[in-house]
Amino acid sequence: MKVSFVATLPDGFEYFDDIEMDHHYDVTMRDFATKAVRTHGTTTNRKNPVNVKVKIDKLVLVKGKVQRIHYTGIDVPAPFAPMTEKEFQEELDKELSQIPTEFHPFINKQSWDRGHSAGYEEVLNIAQEMTYELKPCVAKFEDRLYNS
Repeated sequence: MKVSFVATLPDGFEYFDDIEMDHHYDVTMRDFATKAVRTHGTTTNRKNPVNVKVKIDKLVLVKGKVQRIHYTGIDVPAPFAPMTEKEFQEELDKELSQIPTEFHPFINKQSWDRGHSAGYEEVLNIAQEMTYELKPCVAKFEDRLYNS
């Protein structure tokens, strides 16, 4: 059965939808609140992420007039704003600091070539993956080099 709801954000923005109610109440309401926040365009930065308090009211007809009945309130994380070039470089530098500088150009080029079309986050994911896979090899090489 579909039920009409309105999600209200702290600045007064309202998002209306008819929701199919099932036995997954928590997930359904969280998804509805998250959709309202995304539709509004609210974002947060990575260093100090914030949650948005979303008030959810059920809409019912009483004597031909729409009435709001408080249903629940949910805190949902705001989506991250697109990463800036500065944030990207800081994160990449932090990742590269875990391996010898001789590998930095290789990781930079490979991660950029493989991921830049999907955005900075994807480039970082690839760089993190490559660094993670390379660290044990570097450790074995350094052990052999210094203990031979």
